[in-house]
Formats: sequence, structure tokens, C-alpha cells
Amino acid sequence: MSLTEAKQAAVGALEREYQDLEAFLRSLTPEQLERPVFTGEGPGWRVRDLIAHFAFWQTMSARTAEKIAATGETPAQETGMFTFLGVELGLDARNGENFQAWRERPVHEALEHLAACHSRLMDAIHALPPERVVKSEASDDWYRYFWQPGVNHLRQHRPHIEAALKENQTT
Repeated sequence: MSLTEAKQAAVGALEREYQDLEAFLRSLTPEQLERPVFTGEGPGWRVRDLIAHFAFWQTMSARTAEKIAATGETPAQETGMFTFLGVELGLDARNGENFQAWRERPVHEALEHLAACHSRLMDAIHALPPERVVKSEASDDWYRYFWQPGVNHLRQHRPHIEAALKENQTT
């Protein structure tokens, strides 16, 4: 597989993961979206709070891709996305800030925001040359700043949502 084909596979995986997640989230009832969920992010999270959380991480990844395109630089493996972008607050503080900012907003706004953030990410990745999207010709060997927030993060929280839905079925 060439780097161009590997990039196409990576872009396809990003899009499929997002489409699957969006369809899943849109299938949930208002009651399901309000259910408490343990994510490891902090207390008080509901299923719906993960929508803005996903959007935040899609945006961080998009900003990373945009900066790579603009400067030709890439994040150092040891420092990561936040340092590369000049973000001062740590991970927990940024997650908490985003959680509070979106906590009371309507779900449909969060879903629209997620769609816009995902679109921004996809546009930014499409603009990059293949060697800035994938490390090698193996399609599962992505740079971590796209794989983690763009695909793996969505996968990591899916079991949390499913557990919350299952846990609350009898209550």
C-alpha cells in the first residue's frame, strides 16, 4: 500500500468511526442522553456531555493538522498536541472547562457542534500530504495526534456509554 492509499484508508476510518458514533448518539432518547456516565473525566457527566467532549478533541486534532499544514512542523512525540498548539491548561482543566461550557446547552446544538468540528478535522486532514497523516504504508500506523482524538477516543468512550445505558435500564 502506498502512502497515498494509507492516507485514504486513514481518512476512511476517521469518517466511518464518526458516522457510526453520530448515528448511535442520534438514536438515543432524551432520557438515555441524560443518564449518568462514568468516563474517568470527572463526576457529574451524562451521556450527552460526551458529545461536546468528542467535539473538543476533534477540534484539537483539526487545529493540529491546520498548524502542520501552515508551518510544516509536527508535534514532538514526548510533548504532544497541547504543547504543539501552545495550550497552557492541562488536559483535566481543558476537559473540565469544556464540560462546563456545554453542560446546559441543548443536545441538538452539541450535535451540530460535533458535526462542524468533525468537518473541520476532515478538511484539515485532506489538506495534508500523506506523509503528514500516516507514518508508513501500514494503514493502522497513524500519527497519534489524529488517531487518538479522531478515532480511538470515540472508541474508548463507547463502552462507557453502553455501560451507562445498560446500568440504568432497570431504574
